[in-house]
Amino acid sequence: MQKCTEGIWIWSQPFVEERPNADGEMEKVAVLLMDTQGAWDSCLSKEDSATIFGLTSVLSSRQVYNISKQIQEDKVENLHWFVECARSAMRSHEGETASEEGAAPFQSLEFLVRDWGNFEEEWGMAECCEQMREHLSQHCDPAKVTTATVKSLDSLFSEISCFCLPHPGLVIEKKAWGGNLEKLDCDFITFLDTYVKRTFDTLPIKQIMGHDLMPQNFAVIFKAFVKAFKDAKPVAMPIAEALAFSNNLQAKERGLKHYKGSMTAILKKSTTGKSPEDFEKDHKEVCAEVMKEFNKSANFGEAEQIKEARSELETEVKQLFTSFMEENQRRLEQALIAFGGVAFLGLFLFIIDFASNYICDWWFQPCVEISKMLFLAYMAIFGYIGFHITKLYKERGKLAATLAGYELGKECMKQGVSLAEKATELKKNPENWKKVLAGAIEDLGLDSLIPGGDDAESEPLLEKTSAQDKKDQ
Repeated sequence: MQKCTEGIWIWSQPFVEERPNADGEMEKVAVLLMDTQGAWDSCLSKEDSATIFGLTSVLSSRQVYNISKQIQEDKVENLHWFVECARSAMRSHEGETASEEGAAPFQSLEFLVRDWGNFEEEWGMAECCEQMREHLSQHCDPAKVTTATVKSLDSLFSEISCFCLPHPGLVIEKKAWGGNLEKLDCDFITFLDTYVKRTFDTLPIKQIMGHDLMPQNFAVIFKAFVKAFKDAKPVAMPIAEALAFSNNLQAKERGLKHYKGSMTAILKKSTTGKSPEDFEKDHKEVCAEVMKEFNKSANFGEAEQIKEARSELETEVKQLFTSFMEENQRRLEQALIAFGGVAFLGLFLFIIDFASNYICDWWFQPCVEISKMLFLAYMAIFGYIGFHITKLYKERGKLAATLAGYELGKECMKQGVSLAEKATELKKNPENWKKVLAGAIEDLGLDSLIPGGDDAESEPLLEKTSAQDKKDQ
């Protein structure tokens, strides 16, 4: 006799499951369970009831309309007020109805008929489901029922279905029943199990104007629709504004996602950065793609609303472009930093050669031969780096080459300090020479130059060297 639910209740946590998307890749989907107070009873006006039904319809991917005994004409006609408001909301700002070929604005409406008493004793589930389809067809098939409400429902919902549950058993109507589920009717439990499995196996992802509703937009869109229905009068304009707002918001978010992904991919391909002119050209091309997609998606609501959403998208894209430009500039300045280890090695060989001129070249011939080898080595290294500096100068100008050279010098200093620390460590623990040498090679970036260095199954170079030393001794 007393109502159990007031307002709208949502289970406190979403149920997260994985499903394959259109591309066959698995993605996470959050399922929210929502319950509302009963509509079209003696306690609520038709406006209040239409508000409940309308709000839950725009927020749900599957709307369950719970009725008793059977679908009847008055149960369907109860939806007339909501249908009229929703149909008005689908009109464009010029007053023309939306194209009938377009997607239905709402997703799934299901009549859940409780206390159904028409199943035959010997029937299986297949026969029972066929009777459910026949019962739905008698009351909601536009080909059989010619009322305006039925035709409008068919155009507003992409899917209309029906499921009938038998009575759970008279024991639940007694005050003495304490909630013991074992006392429920077995047929009811069987049908309930089938209904729940079917519901969640076929539960569609929530969409607004044909696009999936994403978690980052859910709260904002939810509030927009609540605001549209806040006066318990779901008139056309507030609903239309809420639909337009959510559609434009999602179009903007997809545009930002597209821009971020494309610009990130461009930066990923150019690890040493791109010239500011080329990078800005890429930015303009991606922007054109983003705005084209936005104009295609943001096609519902007032022109002023669409223009405002487009302006917000352009502003946020500009902000993102600034951060991408800074990242590209940082990469430009570090275009030569990968040669830091090689450059330091060349500088180190030069210092040894220079020192040998005063230490041993003037009296020891093998020292002269070694100096010649060192000279060829560091000249080859300096020539290699000089080639890249020249190439950078031609491609990006004097400023870019100067900044990159400055960063290369800083990197050489860092390598020198690091090797000095390792030398100190080696002096303290001479027995760890293998570890220190391996660390020095890795710091200089020379490990990739060692044959078999990246092969996990190959014999370590230091072990080979040690074995060869023993053989020579």
